[in-house]
Amino acid sequence: MGAAFIAAAARRAERDIIEPLRAAGAVSPATAQPIAPPSGMAGRRFERLISAEVIRQASSGRYFLDEAEFAAYRRRRRTVAITLVVMMIVIGLAVMHWSVNQAR
Repeated sequence: MGAAFIAAAARRAERDIIEPLRAAGAVSPATAQPIAPPSGMAGRRFERLISAEVIRQASSGRYFLDEAEFAAYRRRRRTVAITLVVMMIVIGLAVMHWSVNQAR
């Protein structure tokens, strides 16, 4: 339950950063908008989005959303999540198979 709560809070923080940029049309260096770097979880998500080059700095304190990079970032996250789920299923099946064979 805790991990799901943290993941939901991180997604909400990410959305709170991305959506204002999108709504302001800040999708290129020419349309970059000023953002005061957030604190807490939103601050960590902000730094992660900058590191992933989803949010780019055009000039001091002015940022824009790179939509193409954001789409690639989301694809990478989805791929990692699907891979983890598949791995958990395979491990679960292996443990079940092992436990059935141990019972014999």
